Parts: sequence; structure tokens; C-alpha cells
Amino acid sequence: MASSIPTEACEPTIHKTFPRDGLAVTACEMGTTYFVIAKESALYIFNFADNSLTTLQEKGNITWSLALREDKNLLITGGTEGELRIWNIETKSVMRSLKGHTATVRSLLIVDDTTLISGSRDSTICIWDLDSDATNPKLILKGHTKTVRCLKMHGGVLVSGGYDGEARVWDIHTGQCLHVLKGHTGALYDLCFNGSRIVTGSLDSTIRVWDPRSGACLGALSGHSGVVSRLLLREDTLIAADSSGLVKVWSLDKASGRTISEEKGGSVISLVADDENILIGNTNGSVYLVNHESGATKALLTGADAVWNVGFTPSNRPLAVYFEGGDTQLDIF
Repeated sequence: MASSIPTEACEPTIHKTFPRDGLAVTACEMGTTYFVIAKESALYIFNFADNSLTTLQEKGNITWSLALREDKNLLITGGTEGELRIWNIETKSVMRSLKGHTATVRSLLIVDDTTLISGSRDSTICIWDLDSDATNPKLILKGHTKTVRCLKMHGGVLVSGGYDGEARVWDIHTGQCLHVLKGHTGALYDLCFNGSRIVTGSLDSTIRVWDPRSGACLGALSGHSGVVSRLLLREDTLIAADSSGLVKVWSLDKASGRTISEEKGGSVISLVADDENILIGNTNGSVYLVNHESGATKALLTGADAVWNVGFTPSNRPLAVYFEGGDTQLDIF
């Protein structure tokens, strides 16, 4: 069900304050039962069933990536030293450690009941069998020359984006690289893939659209002035945000875009959307809800010291993780 711009008659805000540990938020992962927050070496889990916030880990390797498999109560964490850990959420214990990378694991993706994919600062992509007892990957994909920042999957086709400025299209069953998508002049920070289109956002302030079957570039979109770091693709509509605080809604068929939000003095650090609204988190300490069509805007949070993450809960309420007054806090509006 799509959410609407909240009114004063909405449910009261749910508020949680994290233990004061002096750590920054490094990763978040939204599920249908849990919301996981990594604060460097600490891990916390918010349970939507009872609105409880519990500590999974206080100390350990710094976590940079997260993935959830809630049907099995599993959490996968990727951190420094190239190690992946599979956690049992109920017992708060590490079931297995996976070793295949030699540097920080920067991206994680669960694609089906058994397959986990990880991308690392060592420039490789590892494919793992979650149902196996093996601690080594079943495939290692090589081709990128710098950090693998983003991973997206459709069918049996994987698209990866890296700091080398390239996106690569892979067959995950064979490990074959099908296409190398070249054209950007800066690192890739995000990508989308819906089976018929690949969209990439870059440090060079441009967006490129690609054909996954041929690898051809279908067009380049200009209009951003900072790093294009957040992309959401909904059929023909692309929502893109950058480090200058600009959010634009693009029609890919028409190659035209309109500005829906421009918040000076900060960069967009987190972006999500539902059928009606776009939720924007900015490093200047603000969180805004913007209607897709009308552009009607509601400020949910202003004046915080920093915003780390935003999202929609399973019941479509806006959520934000932010830093204010020396504390990391979570609000469900």
C-alpha cells in the first residue's frame, strides 16, 4: 500500500536512542521483520514486531555491508579484512565465516534461497552457496581494477559497478563477463538493473543508460552537478540524487528530467521511494518527504547534526537514522 504525506493525525513517532559509543553508522539494511544498523564495529537490530532495539555485537571488525535472509533468520555482514559472517539473528551468534576476499567487503546481494554475491575493495566478486558448509566461494569473478561498489541482479544476469568507472555484465552460472560498459570518466557509485535497462550514476556527474543484451550505451543524462550517488528505477521513471543536494525525476523514454528537490548545504546520503512519495535524507541534517507528482514537500526532520539512512517500514511509515546531540537516534514518523 502506498503511503501519503503524513498529517498531524498520523500515529505518534516511534523513537529509539542507541548506546552512546562514539561510532558512525556504516551500513543499514531494511527487511520485512528487521532493520539492521551497523555502527562501525557494533551491530544493532530493530524488530518491527515489537519496536525493540537490541545489540547483536558491541565490538569486532568494522561492517561496511549487510544482507538479510529473514526466512532463515540469517544476517550476512561484510567487513574489513575481507571476511563475511553469517549470523543467526535469534541466537545472536556467528554460524559461519566466509573467506575469499583480501580487502573490505563493500557490497552484498542475496539473489535467491542459496546464492550470495559479494563485491570487495580487492576488485573481485565472489559467488557463495549459502546452503553449503564450504567457507570458500564457488566462483570468483575478476575484471574490475578497483573497488566493486554496487551489485544488481535480474534473472541469471549480474551487473556490477566499480570505482574503475566501469560496469560489467556477468553470467553468474558460468562466471563469464558478457559486456564491459565503458563511458564514464569517474567512479560508479550506484546502478539499477531491471532486466531491460541498466542505469549507472557516476562521480563524473552523469547518468548513463545501457542495453544489457548488447552492452550498447543508449544515452547519457546530464543535469547533475555533483556525484550521482543514489538511483531508483521504477519502469520508465528514474529518480536520481547527487552530492550537491539535487534530486531529479527522469523519464528515460524522453531523456528529460525535472528537479523535485534541491537542498543546499549538504548531499543526499539516502533515498527511497514508494508509489506516491520520495523520502530524502541529507547530510545537512534534514529528512524530507516529497510527492512524486505534485512536488508537495513535508519536512520530517531538520537541524540534526547528520542523517545516516532513511527508509519506509513494512507498514510504509517513513524511518530515519540520524545523529543529534551526541546520540545516534532512530525515528519512525
